Amino acid sequence: MGDTTVIVALLVALVFGVLVIGSILITRKEKAKRTRLTQAPGMMPVPQPDAALAEQICALHRPARGTATYKLRNVSRRPLADGELFLFDLVDTSGDGDSTTAHQAVAIRSTTLQLPPFKVYPRVDTQQ
Repeated sequence: MGDTTVIVALLVALVFGVLVIGSILITRKEKAKRTRLTQAPGMMPVPQPDAALAEQICALHRPARGTATYKLRNVSRRPLADGELFLFDLVDTSGDGDSTTAHQAVAIRSTTLQLPPFKVYPRVDTQQ
């Protein structure tokens, strides 16, 4: 009976260890893939985005009422002829845990463009 208990405990510990190592490897692969995707079109990672950019983007998502707080993560930047292109994740940090509001969103900041506010949505395939 004692040997069986030890063997079962070792098997449980082994399974737990494999799950932890697998989780770490998957997270590393996702991070490497995200870095590859953002750097492929000439994007450069931004370790700390400036406060003005963060406030402009967060103001677009902030509800009229409520205390939602947002943070930019995984920000990449590419200079354009008349502005800057940003690729980022917008994370809601107001709750107990962080939740991603926008994954790999795109923003263009330019002082020369005079565009009205607009949103871009993916085309819906009505045939399916």
